[in-house]
Amino acid sequence: REVAVWKRLDHPHVLPLLGLYTHGSYTYMVSPWMDNGDALSYVQKNPQVDSFKLLLQIAEGVEYLHTLHPLVIHGDLKGANIFISAAGDAYIGDFGLSQSATPAQIERSSGYSTEWRIAGNPRWQAPELIDPMVDDYYPPRTTKSDIFALSRTAYELFSGRIPFEEVRTSIQVMSMVMNGTFPLKPIDGATIARGFSDRLWELMKWGWRSQPRKRPSASQFLAELCAIQAGSQESFVP
Repeated sequence: REVAVWKRLDHPHVLPLLGLYTHGSYTYMVSPWMDNGDALSYVQKNPQVDSFKLLLQIAEGVEYLHTLHPLVIHGDLKGANIFISAAGDAYIGDFGLSQSATPAQIERSSGYSTEWRIAGNPRWQAPELIDPMVDDYYPPRTTKSDIFALSRTAYELFSGRIPFEEVRTSIQVMSMVMNGTFPLKPIDGATIARGFSDRLWELMKWGWRSQPRKRPSASQFLAELCAIQAGSQESFVP
């Protein structure tokens, strides 16, 4: 599935699939080497990095995925799955949990594998994906759960920390997410130096709303970022 989804993607901020390489009984997917590694490590090593630029590039990539026909749900957005080139540009990678589907197919997602439906890390997962299984039904990943994870990724880019870094166990994190608890608002100097602002915090919280329908689309998320960048007083956050 990962190859089927990845091979059709073509965007300046989506890591391209160059081809496949077989060695013995193993087949490997080949992509360009990213000199600066993953996004979280990059911002941790470079405190003065322009995190706003990185988030804008990632949001452009997510909007591209969500507006394809059929659309693509990444399914595992987080700093560790965003890669940074030698030029300091962001590329969305790791499509192991991705799914290409029409909205109608998403609604009929009971045929997806259990691995696809329950995999992931609760620090980035939307609450509807953490809900206990009821009657053998797992809520599917959707564009709205991607937006939740995108907002968590934004938190990483500006804070230099994973969500709920101070919480030690996944069970505790799951409980906090289910209760609608947000990560602690970062207020340290390094976060401010990376371009963090109150308005960005409001955008992140929009993406973290418990009800999926109340979260922005990728296009709305990107529009708010562009408005912030332009210094516009008009906000798209309801």
